[in-house]
Amino acid sequence: MSFRLDHDSSISRQVRRLARREMDAALENLAGDQPHDDDVFEARKSLKKVRALLRLLRKPLGKDYQRFDARLRAAAHALSHLRDADVTLDTLARLKGTYPTVLTPTVLRRVKHGLNVRRRRTRRHTAPYVARARGVLERTRRAVPQRLERVARFRATRAGVVRSYRESRKAMTGLVLDSAAPDFHEWRKRVKRHWYHVRLFEGLDRGARHRRATLHRLEKLLGEEHDIAVLEHLLVERPDRYGGAPATARVLGGIAKAHTSLRRRALALGHRTFAEAPGDFDDTIKHWWRNG
Repeated sequence: MSFRLDHDSSISRQVRRLARREMDAALENLAGDQPHDDDVFEARKSLKKVRALLRLLRKPLGKDYQRFDARLRAAAHALSHLRDADVTLDTLARLKGTYPTVLTPTVLRRVKHGLNVRRRRTRRHTAPYVARARGVLERTRRAVPQRLERVARFRATRAGVVRSYRESRKAMTGLVLDSAAPDFHEWRKRVKRHWYHVRLFEGLDRGARHRRATLHRLEKLLGEEHDIAVLEHLLVERPDRYGGAPATARVLGGIAKAHTSLRRRALALGHRTFAEAPGDFDDTIKHWWRNG
């Protein structure tokens, strides 16, 4: 489903329609107590889109922004437990492909066993996690789109996109290769939010489509970096659960190399992507809208 604006109807109606569609899609994907992994993934994406719309119009929403975002954040947090249990296994497999001589079959087997145990333990709580997220969506599926419709105007929308640009740029400032993992994760969250905001304009101008593609590459690099950080945290906290100190030490060696590679590429791309001053980027958005 496209997540974009056009000139066929008012922005307010389009924003309401987008929010309602994503909330309905999330509910549909969370039907039943044991939804498929892909359905949980799609539901999380829909929640992120709705939260991006809320963030886009944070200022005109006033206190309602905090209220609605807190509810949707709780729903997203419930589903994130299920996602992280799957991602750590995928991350280990990627590391194996990149550093096959470091992650020997024996090391891989020991660490993977611990991750599978963790995944099964998490999966036992799928039903309450899903029920929690579904309950939030059912309580807010009408109120959120209606409230967004009342405040969505081009001026407010443009200001929201510029604000997400400025926040992404600020979060990048001062980051270096050995910055703390939470700092890179914060940058990633802001980049992803900005990516959703730019997507709203991609049907109007080729420049918006180009920027959307660039932001997607950047977010993917930062997403892989975050996934590695999650795996690293597990291994450092409880090496006994993941094959013992010798096995986890080898994996952590590969993780350190991956961190450096991903961060170097992300920072280089980020500095190019956010080189423009926020005021100039504001003019860019005006051009996208007029050009459409």
